[in-house]
Amino acid sequence: MGKNIVIAGYRKQVNENYANQLKSLFGDDLQIQFLEIGKPMLREIKEESIVLIPSYDVYQSVEPCLPSSANIIFIRSTLQTECLKQVRKLLETRVVLVAGDNMELALELIKNLLQFGVKRFQLKPADLSDPKLFKDQVVLVSGIPQEEIPDARQVVGVKLPMLDLPTILDVGLKLPRKDLLTRKNITQDYIPFLPQHHGIIWSLENSNTFNSSIKILLSVIDGAVISVTQSGKVRACNKRIESFFGISASEAMGKNGITLFPQIPFQKVISESKSIVESLLTINDEPMIVTVKPIINSGKYYGAIAVIKKFNDEERRHHKLRTLSVGKGHRAKYKFEDIVGSSSVMKQCRGIARRMAVSNSSILITGETGTGKEMFAQAIHQASERKEYQFVAVNCGAIPESLLESELFGYEEGAFTGARKGGKLGLFELAHKGTLFLDEISEMPLLLQKRLLRVLQEREVVRLGGDSVIHVDVRIIAATNVDLQAMTKRGEFREDLYYRLSVLPLVIPALRERKGDVRLLAEFFKQDLGGNFELTEEAWDTLEQYKWPGNVRELRNYVEYFTNLSSIKVGVEELSHVIPLQGTVESVPVVTKSIESEKTPETGTAIIDEKNIFILSMLKEGLEKGRRLGRRSLSDSARKQGLFLGEQEIRKILGQLEKRGLVEIRPNKAGTVITPKGLEVLAKMK
Repeated sequence: MGKNIVIAGYRKQVNENYANQLKSLFGDDLQIQFLEIGKPMLREIKEESIVLIPSYDVYQSVEPCLPSSANIIFIRSTLQTECLKQVRKLLETRVVLVAGDNMELALELIKNLLQFGVKRFQLKPADLSDPKLFKDQVVLVSGIPQEEIPDARQVVGVKLPMLDLPTILDVGLKLPRKDLLTRKNITQDYIPFLPQHHGIIWSLENSNTFNSSIKILLSVIDGAVISVTQSGKVRACNKRIESFFGISASEAMGKNGITLFPQIPFQKVISESKSIVESLLTINDEPMIVTVKPIINSGKYYGAIAVIKKFNDEERRHHKLRTLSVGKGHRAKYKFEDIVGSSSVMKQCRGIARRMAVSNSSILITGETGTGKEMFAQAIHQASERKEYQFVAVNCGAIPESLLESELFGYEEGAFTGARKGGKLGLFELAHKGTLFLDEISEMPLLLQKRLLRVLQEREVVRLGGDSVIHVDVRIIAATNVDLQAMTKRGEFREDLYYRLSVLPLVIPALRERKGDVRLLAEFFKQDLGGNFELTEEAWDTLEQYKWPGNVRELRNYVEYFTNLSSIKVGVEELSHVIPLQGTVESVPVVTKSIESEKTPETGTAIIDEKNIFILSMLKEGLEKGRRLGRRSLSDSARKQGLFLGEQEIRKILGQLEKRGLVEIRPNKAGTVITPKGLEVLAKMK
């Protein structure tokens, strides 16, 4: 404990009671000596000892043996709570003598009795030095044996006196053990006593409550916390500093925090009285986020407090918060093992994709509609080091141009009319540390292509309506079913963005290029959908020779069709009812030859494939019948003709045709009509 304690007084049992009270508060290892008046004095009292003295005459008696460096504390005593019960035993009388070893102690006892409500007697102090005073009197004593007053009519002894709060606080400050004073219930810890100083009790209880709250906060804060005084002394810290700095909280307490933790800018904050917020520092070769703020109350500075967090821990915590904020929607569910196919081209494609997964470079996946581009993107993410983080997918062709920018980059509150209160995270922020999959990248407007290029170059985003630069660590996987190189030549896609995205190009083979997988895929879908039909060998041969313009998605649709019809045996005849077995749209009254290289003189550009011809033909038919066709009706017509065209794909094709002046898309769901130029081009195609 450091300092020695000496208790001086007349009565051994009183001194020992004081000693037991102190040990109950400050620990049994206290070194306590006694100076009993009338007994031989101690020869050696340690320097800087704490000396407790009950009265001035006791001080005069022991003063010769005290070292000059002694810390003298005059005892202020109080009564045990049981004392009031003993006072009730006094005989009915008007005058009660209160005896003490000297008048000072007798007056101290009277003062305590009066303060605690003993007022029905006239209390008079009496010194034991004159025994005649007590003859035939009612006497009240504390710590004095009744035998020492034999001639009294009645002697009532109350419980031994206790050290009052101010004395205990003085001892605690001089030991010093202030930490124990704020943790213990001083009035109840040893023997319950009656406190005289209610203001001190109120302050102490509030201090205990406050310190308990502080300790709870220190234990739950996610990081190391260190508080220092204005001179730099550590006055509070939590246990986490050991894992950060290799020193325990008990070792750090009371030390100079400025020299003990030189990496933390305590001196700068204390001297300049300015906060340092979320500064990235390297401590013990590990990146840390450090915030240091001055402690100010009523304009007075009391030191500084630092919160230190491990950067990697904060990254993981933010990832968890992002996951909670967006739910479980942004997760990759497919792995390479889920991609069905045993053909050589698929094995080669999976092998290339696996090698790409270990890299952080951008990937451009190309392939026809329905080949499984997103499935490959998810598998790449699942095989990468980013698999524990978000996989965020966005279809650039499915979101209106006016909304796509705010979805990708997010926005601040009030950025535009209708902006959500509090703003919104962008998809780049949601995908931090993970993967952002940009499907139908060819549909991204040129203005957004420029912003995307900057993100790829700088790894930074700025929300709409904001000015803060947000660092993002995102891997980009883009996908398209069109020729981006051709689009760059036509000025429809930025060439610099194309090269940024296609660092790692991956081509997904069409189903007609891996006919050996048709049976394997069909059996997989049949089992997945719960189908119980069987195909004849002739039907299998027919499916394997089919061109599959809709690829794997088209095959799954057919399997689902026969599953729902509960057909037991499916032959070529049954197939012909739903599948255009020649691989072309024969019922469309237009030439369906491939015209990929043929260009119209009006546009100088190629109409890409038969899907464009089909749409133009259907729009011509609608014009002749006075009907305006929308995307849904076009999709339904295509399905009836055996051509698989989704509404989003039709929307993209119509957009391309409108750019060439071949169709006009009417507003307010008024449908689409073919233009005179479109009729002319369609006639030439025939």
